[in-house]
Amino acid sequence: MMATLGWLARLGGAAIRTLASRLLGRRKVPNWSLRTELVHATTRATLDSSLLYGVDWFRNVQERSARPGLLAKARETREESLGGVPGVWFEPTVQKPERTLLYLHGGGYVFSSPRVYDDLCSRLAVGASARVFCPDYRKAPEDPLPAAFDDCASVYRALVEVTGNEKEPLVLAGDSAGGCLALATCRFAREQGLALPQRLLLLSPWVDPRRRGGSIAANAGTDIGPPEWLTLCADRALPEDWEVDGVLSDPRVAPLGSDLSRFPACLVQVGGREMLLDQVRELVECLRSSGVSVELEEEPDMFHVWQLMAGSLPQGEAAVESACRFLRLTSAGD
Repeated sequence: MMATLGWLARLGGAAIRTLASRLLGRRKVPNWSLRTELVHATTRATLDSSLLYGVDWFRNVQERSARPGLLAKARETREESLGGVPGVWFEPTVQKPERTLLYLHGGGYVFSSPRVYDDLCSRLAVGASARVFCPDYRKAPEDPLPAAFDDCASVYRALVEVTGNEKEPLVLAGDSAGGCLALATCRFAREQGLALPQRLLLLSPWVDPRRRGGSIAANAGTDIGPPEWLTLCADRALPEDWEVDGVLSDPRVAPLGSDLSRFPACLVQVGGREMLLDQVRELVECLRSSGVSVELEEEPDMFHVWQLMAGSLPQGEAAVESACRFLRLTSAGD
């Protein structure tokens, strides 16, 4: 109870400070609307609170705050296990789905769930005319890496066996840590000789968990969480033997500089005000140097995974619409 009261006080204080600053003619970012600044301030207050109150508290807040999105009436959901991994299907009811999308949610390998991602998965299902499966993969600290990688690989193998590109286009997407999981899943498919996804969508992928400085320092004040939040997630998720002198060697969690050849055409979205900006740009260059066709969309004034706020921010809605157009460029047998 005390933690909840403290969090609510932080939310109220963040909103009041934002309104007061706007009345005085001051904006955190010159082009931010009042709505954008309020969304940023309250989200930041929640992530700051998670550093005080812990993993279980933040998980509970996420689950209690999760609500069906604006497109809830245009899709149906059902729970199912694929490859032994539980998850949720999001299927459009207004049209027949033309492709299958495996969506790997973010959360630093520690937080979040398909329920938390209801709005985004629903938008992708309807906008991309897709059956979307969002697995509830295992998370740290209870199940540190590579548990999440293994779960996503199992789900992907099951989807290939059920659908496959011969019957129905299979596409892959993920955000933040889920973006890195998506890259690792592509690598798994390539190494196992499985059919690769036709398209790869990456939203602010977290591909260098121990990165410091650069945009992490420069954008620490304009992103939705502080640098300490990245450290919290990395400390809980990464096995000790994966690091040598602070350097990660496993390409599943640190793919920069690794072989990404034969990966499918890729769309990468990143915000110009987020901490991961530098590493996302480096990932794009790494993909291109591996011969992958990549389109990069930078939204200059947005923070981390602003697509999750599509119901509140026009920039989020526009980004999701662009992602859906990209995913629709698929057809059976390609």
